[in-house]
Amino acid sequence: MILAIKCAQNKEQLEKAISIADKYELQGVEIQEVFGIMRKTPTEKRAELVVRYLKNSNITHLAYHYPIKSRWDSIEEAKYCDLAWGSEKIMEMSKETIREAAIVALELGLNNFVPVNFHLFRFIEKENICKKEKEFGLKVGESMLIQLKKYADNICKEYGLLKGGKPLIQITRENNPPDHGSVDALLDYHPLEIVRTKSYGIKNCLDFSHFQQYLNYLKFGKGELLGVDLDREYYPSNINWKLAIDILKANLVLIHINDASGYRKESEGLEVGTGEINYDKLFSLLQSVKYDKIIHTIEIKDGHIYWRRIENSILKIRRFLEGL
Repeated sequence: MILAIKCAQNKEQLEKAISIADKYELQGVEIQEVFGIMRKTPTEKRAELVVRYLKNSNITHLAYHYPIKSRWDSIEEAKYCDLAWGSEKIMEMSKETIREAAIVALELGLNNFVPVNFHLFRFIEKENICKKEKEFGLKVGESMLIQLKKYADNICKEYGLLKGGKPLIQITRENNPPDHGSVDALLDYHPLEIVRTKSYGIKNCLDFSHFQQYLNYLKFGKGELLGVDLDREYYPSNINWKLAIDILKANLVLIHINDASGYRKESEGLEVGTGEINYDKLFSLLQSVKYDKIIHTIEIKDGHIYWRRIENSILKIRRFLEGL
């Protein structure tokens, strides 16, 4: 299994992430773009910093995640940063994320595919939640992803980043958590929804905690998260881990490993083994997926502050795998 650690592109986080990667012989790193860093630091300088820390490490696999907040201060701010609202600002920053990933891959001479991960949300006021908004949000958001795929393909051709004739940069679409804090969102909870753009060459990322919380809400919640409630009118209610993996496995290139309980934001992204996910069963199901083709990023809430949670998760994952 290709295990990766996640961090932002600043000196402190990169230094700590690489030291943990070396300690536990991890093969990958996922770089989380940050709004503040992107606004202050040019793309080439951000890439230069990442290359400086990765070039003498044992890292062979790289992933990137476009800038995103865990909580939004207002619905207006959320929409401004939402691909499913056609935001030009987030489109520009998404392209710069792709370009940074390409520069880093080129400078490091990487020969493995590099997932660059995105979300579609369609943040919306409660009174405006309806099928029409969901369907229009899908149309707008998927159009944006397809444009990003074309942009990534062109960058790869320009830089010569090809593997077997295929672009090294892979655009990925991740499943969303049900709870977004003070705002509601309409899109990308169900595996059947995030796989809709497969025919355009857009790959998928499965976040374990997001999906566990989605299952929990479908089972125990109703009337609280209205954007998620709308899913009941679109998709079969019998979704489970096995069905999700069967739907996604041929298109998965990135997995976020973490834990969760309930369906509220504060119980998302927990340390592995501290939530409700049955990892013995889940890793058994994942035997049908080619591990050597997927980056498994350990993504723990506040992991960049409480690094021990990352280390504990690495040890638990390896114990689970030993038991298979």
